[in-house]
Amino acid sequence: MVRYDPVFAIGALHWVPEVDHSEYIVTMTIDDEKFHKIMLPKTSRFNDRIMEAYERLCFVTHEEMNEISIWVLGSVSEEAWTKTYTIAVGCIRDLIPLYFLRFKWELYFLDKDGSVFCFDFEDQHMKKVTTTEGCFKLAYGEYTLHVNSLVSWRT
Repeated sequence: MVRYDPVFAIGALHWVPEVDHSEYIVTMTIDDEKFHKIMLPKTSRFNDRIMEAYERLCFVTHEEMNEISIWVLGSVSEEAWTKTYTIAVGCIRDLIPLYFLRFKWELYFLDKDGSVFCFDFEDQHMKKVTTTEGCFKLAYGEYTLHVNSLVSWRT
């Protein structure tokens, strides 16, 4: 069974209740422990993800075969998404968003064959990243994947 890990951003824990064709996310605010249903800007598909970037909640979605859009949620109380960026390079239909890099404006993706790709927002360029045993090298060292979450639902 495929499932998404919860994501912590803007003072709340968020998750997508259904893997494919979900129209909303479920949010639990940490300060009052209340649950909210927040509509997504569009119905999520199998390769779409919610992610944390610079303490904001993002919805990374495949709009067309060669287009990925990034939507940002203003706040839990507003429940308003703003489309902030569109990536339109090559055939990116099967790329699964992994995470945003914290010290540079880059978004990493996993391809269906296990390859890792990186989109650099400054250079507007998608590049394949060399990996070794689940890790990959960047200029600053070797890194493993991490999702910003308060809890682990793995047993």
